Amino acid sequence: MRFNALLNTENAAAEKQFGASMLDSVRDDVLAFGLKAVAAFTLLLLVIIPLMPPNNFAIAFSFPVFWSLLLLIAYSVPSSRKIVGVVIAVSSVALLLPTVYLNGMAPAALIPLGFLLPLTLMRGRARTATMIVLILAGFIVPLSEQPFDRVLWARLMITTVILGFSLIFLVAYLERLMVKNRSQLEELSLSVEQAKDLTVSLTRTQEEQSQMLSIIDQQNKRLNQALDFAGIWLFEENLSTGSGKVLRGQHTREDDKELLVGPARLAATDEEYRSKIIDKLSRTGEAVDFPLNFSDSSRKWVRNMTIEEYTDSSGDTIRLQLSEDITEFREQQLALETAVKALNDKNEKQAQMFSIIGHELRTPLSSMKMMEEAMGLRNIGEYGANICESTDAVLNIVDDLRTVINPDKTHEAQAVVDSPFDVLSRTTRSLGGLYEQQGVEVVVSSNQLAHSLCKFNAQALRQKITNLTKNAAIHADAETVWVDLQAQPNGDDKVDLTLIVEDNGKGIPEALREAVFGAFSRGDTVADGTGLGLYITRELAEKLGGTVEYFESEKGGAGFKVEFTLDLHLDANEHEQVEAAIPVALQGKRILFAEDQKTLQLLTSKLLKDAGAEVVVCDNGKQALDAFCAGEFDIVLTDLMMPEMSGDELIRHIRADGFTGQVVALTAAIIGKETDNLLKAGADAVLNKPLDIHAMKRTIAGLDIKDSAA
Repeated sequence: MRFNALLNTENAAAEKQFGASMLDSVRDDVLAFGLKAVAAFTLLLLVIIPLMPPNNFAIAFSFPVFWSLLLLIAYSVPSSRKIVGVVIAVSSVALLLPTVYLNGMAPAALIPLGFLLPLTLMRGRARTATMIVLILAGFIVPLSEQPFDRVLWARLMITTVILGFSLIFLVAYLERLMVKNRSQLEELSLSVEQAKDLTVSLTRTQEEQSQMLSIIDQQNKRLNQALDFAGIWLFEENLSTGSGKVLRGQHTREDDKELLVGPARLAATDEEYRSKIIDKLSRTGEAVDFPLNFSDSSRKWVRNMTIEEYTDSSGDTIRLQLSEDITEFREQQLALETAVKALNDKNEKQAQMFSIIGHELRTPLSSMKMMEEAMGLRNIGEYGANICESTDAVLNIVDDLRTVINPDKTHEAQAVVDSPFDVLSRTTRSLGGLYEQQGVEVVVSSNQLAHSLCKFNAQALRQKITNLTKNAAIHADAETVWVDLQAQPNGDDKVDLTLIVEDNGKGIPEALREAVFGAFSRGDTVADGTGLGLYITRELAEKLGGTVEYFESEKGGAGFKVEFTLDLHLDANEHEQVEAAIPVALQGKRILFAEDQKTLQLLTSKLLKDAGAEVVVCDNGKQALDAFCAGEFDIVLTDLMMPEMSGDELIRHIRADGFTGQVVALTAAIIGKETDNLLKAGADAVLNKPLDIHAMKRTIAGLDIKDSAA
């Protein structure tokens, strides 16, 4: 209430201030009129007085002269007009009094005309007082020395008094009326302006609405075109009544059999989709695919999605939905799945075939390699080294074949503890005969951190080094190949390894630099080769989380940079224990060895016996199982593919029988899933044929350390 009272007070003050301002405006207009009237009257007096001079010419002539000076000031300085008006009125009245006294009746007769001066030039109480003085000025006539007609004077005074007071009240009323009229005029003008503004605003709004309607209409057309193009139709489902209505559909009518909603839709679909339909369509923006079975035995797949749900004016719940016929898509998807399955089956058969081929190749090659090593063939005769290198080359091709056929398995090779630089040294030494044959000098360098012990896939690193250096030696036409291995710390437990192989040969043309990484790509070389080396190098690098790239070597030929990250082997004590145990790892051990190939039986058992082991040899898995049941063994070493009972079956049997000793599997089938099957059966480790006795000793030593720690 206090706030309302304060607000009313403020409104009243504002209205009073506005009224006063309006009254001042009216009076200013009257003042301007009065000054103009005085100016006209002054000109009239300046003409009449010289023509009809009164008795006191000087006093009479002083009036127009004085007024002329004041009017000159008023029109020169507009802000002085109010003061000039008061001065003219007051001075005129003041001069009129002695004029009437000296001249009698003649100037008194001009008193009614003099009312114009205070009425137009003055305002408020000052104006009223000046008017009264003018009215009383006529009563000075009897005091004048000039003769006068008393009857005429009396009539004049009565007229002057009545006229003067009437004018006082009339002017006050007219001022109020003018203020009211002007206020109404201002309000009317303001209303007209507001009406104009409103008209402009309405016109603009109508134009904007028209533009918006045009845009909406265009968007609606585009939406309809998009729905038609996509084969999507729009419909509403009344959840309260279970009915539906098509809103937009290119070839769909309200009575179309495809318009199934509510219980009818659920009844027409397979039971496994019903709960999913209810759940998905209860939420906006979630699509659901399901089949519809019609009474004519036809079947279609549709994809529905709720885009809005609302309550209409009658209180019914309306669900706005989109629907698309995806029958063709589902048929294509099914055909694609069938084709993919057939392709996978074909790939699986191919992998099995290559696995068998790999086994059949590696088995005799393994025998040859073991015999070469047993004979020391590399150092015998003119062709001994060539025979050994040819055997190694074929074995490497078989390893490359594994990477090409099943690259996902490459990175799953067992990680070993080794020094990256030692792997580099061993690999380049083993390829020394090839380098010498090609007339290439290989320069090896590294930093100290590359000598650190790491846990990594040494086989993959060996294969990268082999492929890159062989590629340079055979195809680059180079005299020197530089191999640099740099390791940089990466946190507390990793190192970033960079392998760079450069040569001073012919390089690789820019157009072929990316193509040489493709499978079976041979670039511009004329030398023999499979074209798999660089492809396998990139596959190995990417599978192990690394990269390989080509660059132009400053040494004049090609350059390859391989980058990857290795785990530091922080347990140096464990490594020392393993290294110390390797020489005696097989001494005194009783080994059950199952192998169906006689040559490999002979050579492998000799290696084991030379290492200090006692070996019991069996021709197949069944004989090995019988021997196992008849005796006690520390280690079981078994081939995979054998007659009567395979190696993985043998492992499962002996593990089921409670054997807790070490089981090592040997396999020449290096392409399929054989390694996985052997490890799942219970093997502790899987080694490739031919048996590397050093790898066997390292494996057994590591398992012994692991068992003792457990």
